[in-house]
Amino acid sequence: MSYDKRSTAAVSPLRRTYPARLEVDTEPGAPAPQRYARLRQTLRDPVSVLFLLGACLAQAADTITTAVALSGRSFFEANGLMRAAVTQPLEIGGLKLLLVLLVCLLAMLRLPTRQARLALLFAFGLSAFAPIQNLLQVLLH
Repeated sequence: MSYDKRSTAAVSPLRRTYPARLEVDTEPGAPAPQRYARLRQTLRDPVSVLFLLGACLAQAADTITTAVALSGRSFFEANGLMRAAVTQPLEIGGLKLLLVLLVCLLAMLRLPTRQARLALLFAFGLSAFAPIQNLLQVLLH
């Protein structure tokens, strides 16, 4: 019985082995990943833009209706967190608007268009509740 040395996978101590270096490039026709691609895609969606503008307008309407209602002496701020801020409603309204814009921007940056649209719908719904409640309280009082 003969032994064939070529069939074994032994490394000779006389030969040097070097680690391989492998570089992988993208395909020439493949597009490079773009920064802010989800934001651009969401801003191209008219429904998302409508919800974003609605949320911003609702925050502005909340600030205006709160300032008008509190200018009379018959109303007081029912929100305990905002009671200390009623002396400067425009500044607090600006901060609330900025906060809503930043949260919406984060949603548009991180989420795909469909989920971002849903997040913007929730932001619009939550923002629209306060001025509607303010108007009803002023009109029914």
